[in-house]
Amino acid sequence: EAEFLAVLEPYNKKVEEFNRKVAAYNAGKPSPDRRRELEEESERLSRAQSEVIEKKAAYDKAVKSQSTNVYSSVNARINEYNSLLSEINGETGRFNYSYQTNILNFKLNEHREIEIYAFPDLKGLVAVLEHELGHSIGLDHTPVSGNIMSAVSKEELTHKNTILTPTDIRLMLDYCLAQSK
Repeated sequence: EAEFLAVLEPYNKKVEEFNRKVAAYNAGKPSPDRRRELEEESERLSRAQSEVIEKKAAYDKAVKSQSTNVYSSVNARINEYNSLLSEINGETGRFNYSYQTNILNFKLNEHREIEIYAFPDLKGLVAVLEHELGHSIGLDHTPVSGNIMSAVSKEELTHKNTILTPTDIRLMLDYCLAQSK
């Protein structure tokens, strides 16, 4: 770009100066010597224009090459991104497939319902129902694992305790006492 501008800017100044001289020549009394000088200058400007055109072509070629490199780099990153998305989508598809086999919806009343999206087996369903019913009466999660109100993954559901633990009982008592005040 610098090479191109180094040729273009002086050329443009010479063209402006030449145009002023031609305007002055046309406004005044034309002389054959002055006309010949302007014709010679016009020929020099034509040669300079050829140099500007060559530099512009070289500049355009360099810009195109740079653009191609940038586009190639961007496309490589996009392909990498798409590959990662494809991998993630595959994992998501496997995850969704394993979870979409069992969907239940229980309407508790006109304002509350429980929607269960996944359970691995009957024991898992019982564990999810106990847990969700706990939420329906206002219980929150407990950080203590193994309790009905602890948050668990699908894999843990088959091993989840379906018998009230002391922590579960304490949660329900605390909740009931808070509600009775």
